[in-house]
Formats: sequence, C-alpha cells, structure tokens
Amino acid sequence: MILSRTPLRISFAGGGTDLPAFYRKEPGCVVSSTIDKYVYIAVNRKFDGKVRASYSVTEIVEEARELRHELIRNALELVGLTRAIEVVSISDVPSEGSGLGASSAYTVGLLNALYAHQGLPVDAERLAREACHIEIERCGKPIGKQDQYIAAYGGLCAIRFYPDGTVTTEALPCPPEMRRRLEDSLLLLHTGLRRSANSILEQQAATIDTSETARGLLREMGRLAEQLRLAVLHADLTSFGEILDEGWRRKQRIVTGISNPQINEWYARARRAGALGGKLAGAGGGGFFLLYAPPEKHPAICAALPELRPVPFRLEPHGSRIVHAEHRDGPVSPPGRSRCSPRRSTCGRAGDAILRLSRSRWRESACASSSMCRAATGPSSSPHPASRSETACRRLSLPSAGALGGWLPCTLEASTSRSAADWSTASSRFPTPAWRAGSPNGAASLIW
Repeated sequence: MILSRTPLRISFAGGGTDLPAFYRKEPGCVVSSTIDKYVYIAVNRKFDGKVRASYSVTEIVEEARELRHELIRNALELVGLTRAIEVVSISDVPSEGSGLGASSAYTVGLLNALYAHQGLPVDAERLAREACHIEIERCGKPIGKQDQYIAAYGGLCAIRFYPDGTVTTEALPCPPEMRRRLEDSLLLLHTGLRRSANSILEQQAATIDTSETARGLLREMGRLAEQLRLAVLHADLTSFGEILDEGWRRKQRIVTGISNPQINEWYARARRAGALGGKLAGAGGGGFFLLYAPPEKHPAICAALPELRPVPFRLEPHGSRIVHAEHRDGPVSPPGRSRCSPRRSTCGRAGDAILRLSRSRWRESACASSSMCRAATGPSSSPHPASRSETACRRLSLPSAGALGGWLPCTLEASTSRSAADWSTASSRFPTPAWRAGSPNGAASLIW
C-alpha cells in the first residue's frame, strides 16, 4: 500500500499570469508557498481485479475508463494502471472551491502514489508537467500551471511561465527567523463561501484575450510578484502587506465575480483592524482570505470578522511525498521460524519485508554515506523471541531528492527474519532503492 502526502498552497502575488491566455504572449511570474495542509492519496492493489475509487462517493468499476472521476480516470490511463487498483483520498480542508490549489495537489499526489506503486522513480518536474497535461489538456480545465508546480516542488518559490510553454521554479531562501516572522504575520480565514473557480477563470481568460486593460493589470501583478521575490531574497518583509494589497486591488478589476460586496466589506473591516494587506486565495469569489498583519493585530482582526473562521497554518518546505510504502513478497516461512520483533515493521513470514516510510518514524542517521550496514536488533518482546543473531536490519542513510540538498533526516529499516550470517542471501531480495529525484524542496520518495 502506498500513501502520498501533497501540500496545499497559498499564492502571494502574480496569480493569473500563469494562465495560457497571458503567458503565451509574454512571460508570467507567481510567488507561492506550500502550507501544512495536505491531500492524502492511498493506492493499493485490488484483489478482485476491479477498480475502486473512493472520494466524496465510491465507485467500483471493471476498468479505469469507466470511472466518472476524470482526474483519477485520466491519471490511471496515463500511467497504464487500468485494472486491479484502488484509490482513496482524504483532505485536511474542503477541497471544492477552497482557493488553495486542492485539485492540482490531488492530481500531483495521485501521480506520485501511482508511480510509487509501480516502483518507478519520477522527479518533481515530471509530476508537475504530467499533472498539467491531465488537468489542462486531457480534462480541459481553464486553469493555470502554478498549482501543479508548487505542489510538486514545495517550499516558497518564484515560478515563471514562458510563451513556449516552459516553466521554471526558483526556490526562494527562507531562513528560520524570516520564516517565523512571515508565518506569525499571516492570517488565514475561511469565508464559508463556495464558488466555481472554473467559471471565473474562463471569464478571466476570455477577457485577457480581448482586453488590453486586463492584460495590463496582469502585467502589473507579475511585476508585483518580481518585487516580492526581491524582498524575500533580501529578507525584507516590510513591503509584504503592501504588495498583497496592491495585487488584490488590481485583481478585482480584471473581471466581475472575483469579489463581491460582502467580501469587500470583510476586507475593509480587516484593514481598519490593522491588516496591512490581503487577498482571496485562488481565483476569488470565496474560499479562504489571506491577510498580512503584525501579530499583535491578529486578535483585533479576528474580533472584527467573527463570521470568518481562523485556520492556523505553517509554511511547508517540501512538495509531494510518499509517507508510507508497504510491500510484501518472498517465500513462505519454514515451520518454527520466529517473527521479527514487533518493535519494528512486523515480518509475518521469513524473508517477508514490510517497508514503512512515515514521517513519525524517520530518525536521524549517523551514517555519513549511502552505504549499507547491518545492525542487530535489541531483545525481542515477541511470543517467540528471536536472538540478536536471528534478526538483521538494514540501515540506509538516504540523500535528499536528487542528492542536491544534503542529507534527508531519515533512517529506513527493513527487517527480515534471517540469521545475521545469512544476511547477504536475504539482502538479495532488497534491490537498490530508486530515489525520487527533484529539487531540494521537491517531491521526495523512496521506492524499494
């Protein structure tokens, strides 16, 4: 069973310049960050050969092409898994109309899990590119490309979009002190309003094609994104709120539907209570309000907006990840052979291996290289305890994605009920892991 975790995002500046109607004629730029709110996708082999997709409803069909859920259907067809598979999804926040890029995070996380299910290493660039292909080309959604790229790469990024269709992602440095100041100054409020982003984006794309005024507004918003990028690079947050405010005022002028009198009233009350700037997340019309204000002003802002629900969050430095991977294989255990200690991943049969990748179980490795080493387990508490020589454990110090960002704080253990002397034989069933490449903040997963 594979479990992927993909972060949602907040866009600070430049939203709209990632639409094809704009960047096909001139480059666009967006500054976004992932946050610690996630979409989880579980993928497992289905015993009866059918396809099961569980989201707000559950579908059980004979083949993937029969699914009504277009993202799952197209993703399964793209990766070549059309039978004997089940997909289950969970989200930390309401996914429909949130403005936090949930749909694209879902697609990126689904592709990540499906490729991990097949043992195929895929980097963040490919995850983002194929998610764009599914959503924009195969499903015909009138959306841009920023959500897919930020979900795959993660962190605080400046993302640029070029007329030839290429996309570049620049990870912006965010030292701990600046990150703390930024997190403490941001306030995320749920409006309770739901809207269709597709209808707003369709109207926006049509307006960009026909109105030079709309294109000029987006051009100015792209420049604001470049200004924000420079401010972050210089660790200067004094203009952060002002840039959010200027961008929001320009965005409202592009098309109707991005804001309404109720939203305008909320924003005016927030400003009077001390907010320096803000915007609706995503396409507009509802979802989440993002505000920037001195931390001491937050209680007054919340008191001025009692109908809105504050949602605590932190910035997330990583993109889509595989947080759990479990594979079972190997011969049946001979009678009388003991099981692994229950303190580690339980091995039900001799030679069986259950690989668990869970953030809560990652531990700092003392290894300084990617070499294998043996480590005997401690005393077993199982009903039939194995001696120290009967249980062996492989430890691997793993580099970060693409070996570009130092060492990932991770020790992976794969236990097997074999004698330590037979380790070389047992280890032949543990091939060299395929590390999912990407940027230091990119999609990171281990396929064993």
